Amino acid sequence: METDWVEQGECRGRREVMQTGDGLQVECCSDQQLKMGISGLLQFIKDAAEPISVKKYRGQTVAVDTYCWLHKGAFSCAEKLAKGEPTDQYVWYCMKFVDMLLNFGVKPVLVFDGRNLPSKHEVEKARRERREANLQKGRQLLREGKLSEARDCFTRCVNITPAMAHNLIKLVQPHVHVGACETLPLAKERLEVWLIEHLLLFEMLVL
Repeated sequence: METDWVEQGECRGRREVMQTGDGLQVECCSDQQLKMGISGLLQFIKDAAEPISVKKYRGQTVAVDTYCWLHKGAFSCAEKLAKGEPTDQYVWYCMKFVDMLLNFGVKPVLVFDGRNLPSKHEVEKARRERREANLQKGRQLLREGKLSEARDCFTRCVNITPAMAHNLIKLVQPHVHVGACETLPLAKERLEVWLIEHLLLFEMLVL
């Protein structure tokens, strides 16, 4: 599902409508040159959402967009990542939420990004270029002693690598089920809809 780190864009190409099991229609852009994500989804469903305690889901299974957690966790150690310094802060950020769910009797299914889809090649290329530009700018600002500006650039060049995801998987695998998306020919949003429709999951959870 859409997360707060996904960059949204206006769709100028063909739109495709997906329908969930409960009849909700979600419109997404099929233009492979544009940015990823379901534009405006969280805002669209905002009125239907309500704050609740996680304990409501005791005994149930929830899917988690794990890369959202990893990105948020990586922001806290973006400078170390940019400098190539060892850090596992992003792992423990994720484990904090895993432990919380388990303590409330909720079974999390961690869904990780798989292989890049060929249709997203240009988008991924543009993202890599932006990350590299921000990394170089951040390093220059750091040399100039502009720490605050440098850190801002470093957060903009955060890249969750397969190795970072693997570090989390190694730690969490004995405790929860890890949803491997690598070989599935589905975008992550479609995978989560598919899981719900096939009764593998009861709820989607955004933390």
